[in-house]
Amino acid sequence: MSGVNISVIIPSYNRIGLLEQCLRSILKQTYPMVNVEIIVVDDACLDAVFNLIKMFDCPNIIYLKGERRGPASARNIAAMRAKGEILAFIDDDCSADEYWL
Repeated sequence: MSGVNISVIIPSYNRIGLLEQCLRSILKQTYPMVNVEIIVVDDACLDAVFNLIKMFDCPNIIYLKGERRGPASARNIAAMRAKGEILAFIDDDCSADEYWL
């Protein structure tokens, strides 16, 4: 993913069904996904988020473990790891329109 120019950051805590919908909406973007990384920060959930991300089998989705300090801390963890020039933040209970990016 050397051409990443957008990092989508999603903090998540115990909302697996909603997170799945959110990820599906991001993966349907009209923007070229080869230029996008999706960083999901699991804010100390019990492996459910990691298992969901494995189910997608998508190299663009990056899993990070949070410290159960809330969404702001999770966003900061992801922002420090992000490779994109642009950071796009979305919550796990949101779905993105296909033209969001």
